[in-house]
Amino acid sequence: MKLFKKESKIEKEEYFSFCVEGIYKHKNGELFVLGIVDGIIQKLDSLFLIGPYGYEEKVEIQEWIEVDSKQNYYALLIDQRFQEEIDQGYIFTNKNNHLATSREEVYNPYLQFLLDQVNRQHYDYLDILFEQLATRAYFLAVFDYQDFPIYQINDKKYYPIYTSQLEMNKDQKCKNKKGSVYSFTFLIFIHF
Repeated sequence: MKLFKKESKIEKEEYFSFCVEGIYKHKNGELFVLGIVDGIIQKLDSLFLIGPYGYEEKVEIQEWIEVDSKQNYYALLIDQRFQEEIDQGYIFTNKNNHLATSREEVYNPYLQFLLDQVNRQHYDYLDILFEQLATRAYFLAVFDYQDFPIYQINDKKYYPIYTSQLEMNKDQKCKNKKGSVYSFTFLIFIHF
């Protein structure tokens, strides 16, 4: 379910994330934030800092430092006032976590990060993942009741939901279909 790709150009829908792994005081009073970039790096002047339980803030980036480009390790210098607000497991990303104006712009950057961590067997992220799923994420689903993309495992049928238009486009059953935007709260009340 990993969304990030190492490609030669940035598509309109793509975003990247900088996953915080360490935070250190820098000699000039800034914070030195070490992390791994997922996706194609864009050395922007500001990024969205997203953390658990709805924390989100736009942050000015004072400097990008290449630590190990082969491993996608970078560091950011940011204002020291974020020392109390940032922790390991937060991400910096070029897209915010809010619902955009159209289905093509549905992003769930923090959810993608959490899913990736759980897929790597970092189960300490499970509580935050479930909270994010239930209260802060938006999904795309195809609910047209004609030629419905249904997945069946044994005797149970499943109706897929997607975390972004990119993910939906990967599913051959959903090619050329329009998705509608739903929250998890709405999805659990749908009865088929």
